[in-house]
Amino acid sequence: MAKEVDLETRRDIFDLISNFPGLHFREILRRLEISSGNLNYQLNYMIKHDLLVSIHDGNLKRYYIVGKVKGSEKRILACLRNETARGLVLFLMLNPDSQFNEIASKFELAPSKLAYHLNKLVKKEIIEKKKKGRTTIYKAVDEEAIANVLITYRPSFLDNIVESFIESWKAR
Repeated sequence: MAKEVDLETRRDIFDLISNFPGLHFREILRRLEISSGNLNYQLNYMIKHDLLVSIHDGNLKRYYIVGKVKGSEKRILACLRNETARGLVLFLMLNPDSQFNEIASKFELAPSKLAYHLNKLVKKEIIEKKKKGRTTIYKAVDEEAIANVLITYRPSFLDNIVESFIESWKAR
């Protein structure tokens, strides 16, 4: 009986990660409502048996099905899994060369929090920050790659802003 439960739990974890690549431990825990010890065991088992790969993303460990997501997509997906970062990237793709104040007017974030998220995206090479005269502007680095990831993994975001973005992007 215990083996059947392990297999069912493992299948649930595998299916979740397959449908939502780049989820981190706590998010998997929340979605499946299993014990952290059991989840940790199952994830390690699947990594050991080359079913999953884990990638460190700051303090988080993100999980992907082996061979399903390309390396460059993992970096983009990891950033887009964060709702604030996703909103910023989508805004900058639709409004390239935006200044900090323009971005701040569209997001309800303290300036320090906005700067933190923008700098994190710059560090991960998802967006770039350039000086244009005396002004600093922001824009997405590789719009096509980001759009392709959003379109490919569209169902895994379940978010109206992604749907609106994809429709606007396709209309370009």
